[in-house]
Amino acid sequence: MTRKAQNAIAIAASLLWATLFILYNCKWSDPITATVVDSETGQPIEGVVVVADWRLKGGLEGGNPVGHLALMEAVTDKAGTFHFPGWGPRLSLSILRDWEPELFFFKNGYSYLYMVNQPNSRWYSWQANSSVDGTHVKLKQFRGTPKEYAEKMGDFGRTLESYFFGDDKSCAWKRIPRMIAAMDEQVQSLPGYIEGRFSAPHHQLLDAEEYYLKIGCGSAKEFLTGITK
Repeated sequence: MTRKAQNAIAIAASLLWATLFILYNCKWSDPITATVVDSETGQPIEGVVVVADWRLKGGLEGGNPVGHLALMEAVTDKAGTFHFPGWGPRLSLSILRDWEPELFFFKNGYSYLYMVNQPNSRWYSWQANSSVDGTHVKLKQFRGTPKEYAEKMGDFGRTLESYFFGDDKSCAWKRIPRMIAAMDEQVQSLPGYIEGRFSAPHHQLLDAEEYYLKIGCGSAKEFLTGITK
């Protein structure tokens, strides 16, 4: 075999390896369209804020959040419908678990809802579609006291803390303004019950203003202008 032929084979092998490497590490998702309804009446709910997060994992065991391959926000229309467009392929060396995306639902006066796919035997996924697509998602009205609701909001606030204090420096909070606004509105309706139970996202953002400026996210104070009341 000539040297020229050997070089051609080596180049072809390298290109094949590079192609397989890219394909193996590409991920994508089909669109998501679903309807949110009241769990009691079955009627569609307008104005529900929905966040979809395809969160990447890393670390020695592949379980530590390291970023967001895709992070989107939508609001239900009069028919209770929301939609997220499909995306990809996107290249990432980090792991996308098979339960992704994570979905967060919230509307004032209702209990928040958190949903993921049921994990399968693969543990990870390339095509991260949501099992919520094409379904009716049931949201429950909160029937407790204002104090109990404030405690419930505290749980939700802690669930979302990684968007405000994550180490990936992705400034993820800038991509969920409507969720921040909705939570701020709920805070305004619970005076006297919030302290010690719920640290509102806009308070967390303002407290970390200097940090966000330092890492290049920009001013949280300016971002909040016009979003919160």
